[in-house]
Amino acid sequence: MQWMSKQAAVAPLVVVQNQSLDNGDARLSTAHIEVILNKKLKGQSQGSNKKLAHHMVYLCNKFGFRPSFILSLIAAESSFNPNAKSSAKALGLMQIKPSTAKYIAEKRKLLIYQNAKDLYNPYINITLGIHYLHELKQRQMSTDHLLAAYNIGPTMLKRLSLRGALERYNSTKLYIEKIKKNAKRIKKMNHNFVAIN
Repeated sequence: MQWMSKQAAVAPLVVVQNQSLDNGDARLSTAHIEVILNKKLKGQSQGSNKKLAHHMVYLCNKFGFRPSFILSLIAAESSFNPNAKSSAKALGLMQIKPSTAKYIAEKRKLLIYQNAKDLYNPYINITLGIHYLHELKQRQMSTDHLLAAYNIGPTMLKRLSLRGALERYNSTKLYIEKIKKNAKRIKKMNHNFVAIN
């Protein structure tokens, strides 16, 4: 199963409600993403979830990710809790460490990030998270390695890979499996959504 499109970047698309913008087997429309966000992302207005859904689709198309992949990662990382904080001090929906956010914001010239509190803003968090995934993707790694790098960091991934120990790193294996299961659930939800609309 391929998680990401082969295109590295797609020109920005005009978003039309209920139009599918994902050319792969996920076929998530912005309307469906909005439904998922309204159901899962508590404490946000429907209007802000609609803007977030459009923004997510735009970024996914720009950087060659499927929205189902990003939603699956968010479900695994934070269970859609924008106020999530890990023991490793990763914050928000996509569980980004402030040091990683600062690095990505500076490297990509993203003026949206000022301090760690910004990572609790879903719009900023998703923007930085997708940019970070794109940074990792440019290193030409497999989807499993991309997810492992996002989970444990690229330096730890390289260290474990050099020792041939990545396959034995159980928490990362479970993390990757969880994202794949989430993706299947989201695709199934999308099938049901399309059937009734």
